Amino acid sequence: MCALVTQPNEKSIATFDIANSHSSYVYEFAMLSNEGEVGHSFNCISLVKLAMSPIKMVLPQESMMEVVQVVPALYAPEVITFTYPSYWATPEPYLESDALSLESNMREWLAPVLTTPALNKRFLGANIAGHGGHARVIGGRSGNYDGAVLITKFVALFTMWDDFIETTADPAPHVALIKRVADGFRDPQAQGFLALWQDYVDFASSLHQGSSYDRFHRALYDWLDSILDEVTMTHDDMNNLDKLWHVRKTSMSTYLLLAHLEVVSRVSLPDSLLQSDEMQQIFEYLAVDHRLFNELVSLPKDILGQEAGNILYVTMQIKKWDLQTALNDALKQHQACVAGVDGLQKKLEEKTIGTLKDDLGRFLNFSRHLFLGAQEWHANAKRYSKVQIVDHKNQTVYKFRVQQG
Repeated sequence: MCALVTQPNEKSIATFDIANSHSSYVYEFAMLSNEGEVGHSFNCISLVKLAMSPIKMVLPQESMMEVVQVVPALYAPEVITFTYPSYWATPEPYLESDALSLESNMREWLAPVLTTPALNKRFLGANIAGHGGHARVIGGRSGNYDGAVLITKFVALFTMWDDFIETTADPAPHVALIKRVADGFRDPQAQGFLALWQDYVDFASSLHQGSSYDRFHRALYDWLDSILDEVTMTHDDMNNLDKLWHVRKTSMSTYLLLAHLEVVSRVSLPDSLLQSDEMQQIFEYLAVDHRLFNELVSLPKDILGQEAGNILYVTMQIKKWDLQTALNDALKQHQACVAGVDGLQKKLEEKTIGTLKDDLGRFLNFSRHLFLGAQEWHANAKRYSKVQIVDHKNQTVYKFRVQQG
């Protein structure tokens, strides 16, 4: 059975609810007229399946807000800014030419899965050059370049594989296979994503040594579990904010990136320090802040694509908040995260001396560099700016920015 429902104020958006005896899905077809008007032939530009009960993600009609591809010319920006202290930034970032070279290498590496013009366009939309160095994500020239390549490989592969895993009929076997790769399995005939995951794990294994490798292995397992949890969450799961936050923080890959930071920073801290309450809370702050900004920049496309797991949207639904209240709360959480990281570092430094204190400072500085750069990447990547939220009442368009100051 298929029923057509037109979204308020969105002439070019159609939502189809498709149900059968086994499960219920929502397919979202975002269709744009060749002539920019209703009545001409349409091209299907987006197809998303949600393996859960249908959850309609719409902005309140009375708010006069809408997700659009083309912003009216006279609308002014309503800027939501995540601000970081200047010392969070990498002091010696890679040059843009270095970043573009790394992007070229990543395109060559990903060639086995970039098999169509649409996939190549998706790769460009991921702005790998921005992530790879120019946006200071990977520590700059004071860090280990091989570690920078390792992180960029993961981010590039994750970006492409994430779209695949969200739409495959059964993600569990794919996740299980990558776990086997992490445990040492190799298929010499592997192609496509499996071959790339094998190469990534082999590269990581060559760079992580001893206990550092053990931490990488655990972080990779936890991340894979969260990816599977994320794509199989039920309607009830979506209404449990604590569970949703746990899954979304981990699936963001923050903890896996922190494991790779040991390679980038050339620092391997003892488990006693890494497992301390203060350090675990620092990691928590970084994970929350990382996910928060991702949810902000993703909100327009998530509403359009009916990706119902966006934490901001779920929070609005559960707490009966309007959009501005949710945005204000996100800013408060961001400020608390930044202050929390800096404050807890001071507490940890009071407990350490000598070279361990120096190593702690270097590791946490690289952590700051990584996540400020990651936020800049989110703000600049084209995959997050194709559609935007406009407020017709106030004639504004929401923009999400990152700045130092």
